Amino acid sequence: MEPKIITGNNLIDHKDIRNTIVTIGKNWYWFLLFLVLGTIGSVVYLYQAPNYYGATCEILVKPPKDPFKDALSEALPTPPKKEEIANEIKILKSTKMIEETINKLNLDISYFIQGRLKTGEVYKRVPFDVEGKVSDKSLYNVPFNISIIDKDRYRIEVKTDDLKFSKVARFGDPVVHPKFSFIVENDSDVIKQNSHISEINYAFVFNERATLIKNYQSALSVEKDDAATVIVASIEDQVPEKALDFLNTLTGLYIENSVSVNVKVNENTLAFIEGQLREVEAQLNNVEGNLEQFQREKTTININEEGNMLFQRSMDFDSDKAKLSIQLRSIDQMYEYLTAANSDNLAISPAILNETSDNALSTSFNELFALQQKRTNLLFSNTPSSPLVREVDIQIVNLKANMQGIVLNMRKSLVSKINSLSAQVG
Repeated sequence: MEPKIITGNNLIDHKDIRNTIVTIGKNWYWFLLFLVLGTIGSVVYLYQAPNYYGATCEILVKPPKDPFKDALSEALPTPPKKEEIANEIKILKSTKMIEETINKLNLDISYFIQGRLKTGEVYKRVPFDVEGKVSDKSLYNVPFNISIIDKDRYRIEVKTDDLKFSKVARFGDPVVHPKFSFIVENDSDVIKQNSHISEINYAFVFNERATLIKNYQSALSVEKDDAATVIVASIEDQVPEKALDFLNTLTGLYIENSVSVNVKVNENTLAFIEGQLREVEAQLNNVEGNLEQFQREKTTININEEGNMLFQRSMDFDSDKAKLSIQLRSIDQMYEYLTAANSDNLAISPAILNETSDNALSTSFNELFALQQKRTNLLFSNTPSSPLVREVDIQIVNLKANMQGIVLNMRKSLVSKINSLSAQVG
């Protein structure tokens, strides 16, 4: 008779235990297979999962100066109130501050390297730069795949349910489509140094501004340090360098904003100082006249005239730069007009066209306005789906695409001229 083990109210038979062990022994490879597959799956998941890096900075909050305090009271330490620190925290996380930071860092477009198992975001290490926008909101966060052919050409591909686009383009030439338009500029030195760059699969995506602001507001943590009058700001990002740049730029803009507020407080003091300077200026003018007379009599070098000449050259450069900046703003307004979803209902000032001084572009705008007026007249007696209206719509789309290419080339030329003038002023 087989012995039995009694455990509580149950009976465990030795035969059952032996049969279980034999069954496991015969099927050991299944257990090993499941263990290996589970391990491989875990490793692949952890490899594909994005890594997040944190960056932290501390900001000292000082109380605003009271102009009615005496010197002794001003010298005594007075910590800011809790309400003041709470206000500063709200300013740091405000939409205005986040949006200005995004503008300064050009974060509307993100760049990626696509691998076999993992796609990783890259920052400041891409051999090309993209400038443009999408007209169709469904293309936000859709990857535009780029393969570099050589230092002059690249292939661009984008695939969605409604769009399949593929083209070989040259760096610096506008790529225009009814749903998007952009220019890709290359870094020829980086491309020449990397002989295997054609094997790397790059991609870039357009980020929606409102969503980007919300994401950064959620990722940004701003808290008060209980041990001191310090605000601790921290943020997490997949790229550590981008997290550092974001915090540095955000805090820099915050400081500039604080300085601008203090400037307004000191306006009365500056007005008083300027009054005093005017009195001193009259006295200095007499001294300067005597000095110039002495220089002419003694045939010395007139430093003042050479300084005036250099100053005049600098003013001329600044004047030219200001004119080009006005033209650049006009070009940007034209680009916004051409890429707006409802630009048929918008109007553009003739003064903006005059700023560009480009006859071809002015002619194209006149033609565009004529087509839009023709479409409006047709809609009085036709539906939007009628053949006549649809033919005019196609002409408008084609004309806008050509005009976007002209505008992007003009913007590229203006930016180059402004950078050249800035270098000469420096």
